[in-house]
Amino acid sequence: MTRSRLPSGSSEATALPWPVRWSSWLFCAVVALAPLPLGSVGTVAPAIWSILLGIALLGVLPMRLRGSQLMILAVTALLTALAMLVLHEQSVVRPWSGAAPNALWAQAGRLLPAELPPAASIVRGQPFYSIGVGIVCLLSFAIGVVLGANRRLARGLLRAVAAAGLVYAICGIITFVIDPTRIYLLHEKQAHLAWLTSPFVNRNTAGIYYGCCALIWLLFGCELIERHWPPRRAGLSRLLARLDMPARRRLAGHAFGWLACLLAMFLTGSRGGVGVSLLAAVAAVAIFFRNRVPRRYGMIVALGVGSLVALALLQLLGGGVGARFSTMGLSDEGRFSTYRATLRMIWDHPWLGDGFGTFEWVYPAYRTDDISLRGTWNRAHNSWLELASDGGMLMAGAAMIALLAAFVVLAHGVRTRRRDVIVPLAALCASVAGALHSMIDFSLQITGYAVVIAALLGAGLSQSFRSGRGAGGGGSDRDASVTVGLPVNADFARHGPAAPARLFNWRDNSDYANKLLVFVREIAVFTFERSGGFSAPRLATLVVMLVLATPGGAALAETLGGLIQLSQAVTNFKANPEQLLTQYPNAGVELTSRARDFALNDPTSLDPLIALLAKASKDQKTAIAAGLAQAARIVVRSNQPYATRIQQAIADTKDLDTVMAFAAASGDSGTAATGAGGAGSAGASGGQTSALGASGAGGGTLEAIDGNSVNTGIFSFTSSVSSSGSTTTGTATGTGTTLISTVTP
Repeated sequence: MTRSRLPSGSSEATALPWPVRWSSWLFCAVVALAPLPLGSVGTVAPAIWSILLGIALLGVLPMRLRGSQLMILAVTALLTALAMLVLHEQSVVRPWSGAAPNALWAQAGRLLPAELPPAASIVRGQPFYSIGVGIVCLLSFAIGVVLGANRRLARGLLRAVAAAGLVYAICGIITFVIDPTRIYLLHEKQAHLAWLTSPFVNRNTAGIYYGCCALIWLLFGCELIERHWPPRRAGLSRLLARLDMPARRRLAGHAFGWLACLLAMFLTGSRGGVGVSLLAAVAAVAIFFRNRVPRRYGMIVALGVGSLVALALLQLLGGGVGARFSTMGLSDEGRFSTYRATLRMIWDHPWLGDGFGTFEWVYPAYRTDDISLRGTWNRAHNSWLELASDGGMLMAGAAMIALLAAFVVLAHGVRTRRRDVIVPLAALCASVAGALHSMIDFSLQITGYAVVIAALLGAGLSQSFRSGRGAGGGGSDRDASVTVGLPVNADFARHGPAAPARLFNWRDNSDYANKLLVFVREIAVFTFERSGGFSAPRLATLVVMLVLATPGGAALAETLGGLIQLSQAVTNFKANPEQLLTQYPNAGVELTSRARDFALNDPTSLDPLIALLAKASKDQKTAIAAGLAQAARIVVRSNQPYATRIQQAIADTKDLDTVMAFAAASGDSGTAATGAGGAGSAGASGGQTSALGASGAGGGTLEAIDGNSVNTGIFSFTSSVSSSGSTTTGTATGTGTTLISTVTP
């Protein structure tokens, strides 16, 4: 057993086995590094973090769980079970609940010469591959709950998050000054060129992340000031006199970290991120010093003074943010219309939703006429509405109720704790800020930010309960969460004779749940030791982690195996392009997938695909054009010239069927008229439709693919486009087309 001196100055006996120490370091490393790879979006990064967090979870088994921790983990398990049930019901052909499948599967089956098994999800397999963020957040939250019961580890997590934010802020500011069009001078931006986004792609996520880090640095400084607060009459001179030189250095370090993260937050230009972060900081300081102000009107005065300081900082450091507030107001164009469209999506499928991660495919059918034709909204910009539309009202309601209950528990911890109050306070303010910001954006859907909030929330909830009772029976904040007896067979390399079975000791546990867990563990240890000395709890946890990491691992395995086969298929196609038409004479989704995969895997296959259109039937043209449109949408951010090349090649064909199919598959059927003034959307009826190249709302200045229109060459042909609103037939010469675009939030 080792003895360590805690920040409060008391010497406390702690027993941290080496697996717990290594797991805590690995956990803090994952939380600190998660924002670095562009916010860890995609499937590969969440799979890697899931594996590392699974390894970290193996080492926390020597930590004995208290009743409060078991209660938190039990609620988490219920939410996880509900999410798995919804995932099952969305994915299978015959759901247990007997829910009717999405009607679009039947419509597509009638249009395509193939039998499509129905499902509740509008995109087959998408719910399974979209739960990577949820898995990482679940693991981060669970480890935060277990490790957070130890106050030293909980404070270490805060330091890791704050230090990582400081490093990212300094590097981001320096590289932003050198080249604002790149993220850390390595990755070229596709949007937000005038604002700091590092290490994320979106400035709004970067703004709320830096605001969270600045909040932690601010609370560290407040804690240091509170520790040296004059006992009687307070004053600045008395406070400075009580600060010795080491304390002043620490306070200067906290102030530097706070100012650096604050400057980075203002440089993002995010109105929502800056506004919510400043409100959270003001509330955190007022709550922290609530006992130092008069009871009657002190809190109101503190909040007022803090708001004035926040406004002063906004004027001094956040001129760009203030300018955006002045010119654009509080909301972007089309945001509230998107919220109304999302509510209609929820109304149509209230219980199971349309499938996790399918918003991008469902939304075009609900897009209204008052939303500009510019852009493809791949997120609802409200994570809670999107959760309800994707997972159903039951899933969204359960998540919201659990989060509100967590806020109540954190508030209780802030009110009752006598020391280390900054842990539940930082968790409360940061998680509330993240939840509020996700009502106007999608920050909690970004893995690099969500894993930080999940870790802080877990540690804060653990620190919101007292650890137990001392010998005298009074309340105590002492850490009693670490097993100090014999470890549970931590020797993985031992293959000698089995150790004698240990007896179950009821006196080591204070509640029935712990007794039951220890009893089950002892039986498993006895069984496995008799068979070779394996550690049963670690092996069981490893199995659980492998199951949790299955979606990410399956995605990686499928990707690696598929790339080998796809490379050979591309080689065969380039040797004999016409075999593709022979292989898929009836076109269909298979031909679309082949065209997309060929274009993504090998850019040199684009020319053979375009040449193949001259020999293809109408259905085959439509399928190939749709596949190329999907490829262009995928690479538009990572390889903009190639996306433009795909679109230019389609335009150069001057084939009406090909161009119309490409435009319709680009994400917005309102642009299918290629420059028309139509306002219709996928699945919607009505809206004016005119010939290609006609003047109207769809026309405009030609620009590169950066969230606006896309340059194309001149082409002309005769077309006949009809809708329920009007019909226009004639010959037109177009100078531009808007086929691919993204929205800039």
